[in-house]
Amino acid sequence: IAELRIKLNEIGVISFGRRLRKDLVDLAANHGISDTISSERTVVEGWLGKPKGMFQVAWERGWIDQTQVSKYQVEAPCDAFGVEDTSFSLKEILSNCDDFMNEIPQLQYIIESLGGFCQMSPKYHPEIAGEGIENLWG
Repeated sequence: IAELRIKLNEIGVISFGRRLRKDLVDLAANHGISDTISSERTVVEGWLGKPKGMFQVAWERGWIDQTQVSKYQVEAPCDAFGVEDTSFSLKEILSNCDDFMNEIPQLQYIIESLGGFCQMSPKYHPEIAGEGIENLWG
């Protein structure tokens, strides 16, 4: 709408006050101005607000051999004899990073940042979570 107002003002048609979009389009059509707006914006793809995969993280850290990109997998690929080649395993590559090894879950971070105490147990194993957990949640 703002661009239509500018185009109308450029040819001397002044549109005072608030007008509906339909009125501006009709006014522009009567004066031979197209109501379609051509945009020359370029879309810049990036990772803002998007999750990164393991491959992208390893790539950004310089751990991906550019000549053998197709060999990298999440799990370690096996050769013809069933021997795992961990040099192309993304899990193995990233598991050796200090920031990945020392990462705490978001729930634990929030609780601790609010002054609480959070002790995490392995998922789906309540038998090793410790005694009394059933009584603490009541």
